[in-house]
Amino acid sequence: MKRKKAILIFTIIVSISSGLFLYVRTSSPLPLSFSSDKNVFLKCEIAENKSERYDCYKQAALSAMQKGRSVKDLAQYALDHNSHLKHHAIGRAILIVSDYNLESARKKCMPECDFATYHAFAQVWGEYAPSRENELIDFLKDDCPVPAVTGCYHIMGHFYMSAHKNFEQVMARCDTLQDNRRFYHCVKGVVHEQFFQSDGENFFQLCKNYTGRRKTACFLNASRIHPMWFSEELTGEGPYPLKVCDQVSGEIPVELNSCYARAAWILENKGKTLDLAWCEHLNAQLRELCQKGLQAPVPDLEQ
Repeated sequence: MKRKKAILIFTIIVSISSGLFLYVRTSSPLPLSFSSDKNVFLKCEIAENKSERYDCYKQAALSAMQKGRSVKDLAQYALDHNSHLKHHAIGRAILIVSDYNLESARKKCMPECDFATYHAFAQVWGEYAPSRENELIDFLKDDCPVPAVTGCYHIMGHFYMSAHKNFEQVMARCDTLQDNRRFYHCVKGVVHEQFFQSDGENFFQLCKNYTGRRKTACFLNASRIHPMWFSEELTGEGPYPLKVCDQVSGEIPVELNSCYARAAWILENKGKTLDLAWCEHLNAQLRELCQKGLQAPVPDLEQ
């Protein structure tokens, strides 16, 4: 009798545990643990928006590296869509598991380091040591991933925004740079970091607050990242990155709108044949802008 009672109690406990496990698995929008023997980013694709997905990538990469996964191993899963965000996540994990030692992190990621990795170093350094700007500058002097006039200042823009989280204050910091190209790329990093923090919501309203070169750099950079950030949220056939531009072009001065040119590069990179007829539904001014963009795509983040 006691044996039957023990078996019954054990069965009830197992049933309750199984039910709780299934509830947690199905009700949580993001994975609670990350497999160490396959693509750790895969489960993150169920996230509803890019910011949530990026948070998941960060958790996944850090968990994997803490369990001994190599940078090279993780990098092989960062070649598909959202590649830049995944490399950001890997870069963050590298610096954290390196105990925030920049030189150690660089050695750990070579030769897999790319531009996004250094963006991530700047993000994490801004969170970890916001008052130690000069250490990051000295680190970048030795090894900037692209020519210093563009890449290093872009990276510092990420750092400033990560450290201070005040768009107006950080734009003013970039504006202390005399050289226009350095200023422009500093703002590019600030704009990109603001997209990470806000998921790009109501971004062009920020740009409207400025005049002169601040306004120019803000709108140009924001309009270029906008189709990259949002186009993957749309599915189906056709030129969907252009639709992202259609949605916001009323908020951007025509002369500062690079959205269509950037969207054209996205389409071209996906193997699409660019068709000027895609612009026919727009009013005359935007149609001309759209067609010019299709004829001269902006090829990468550093253009």
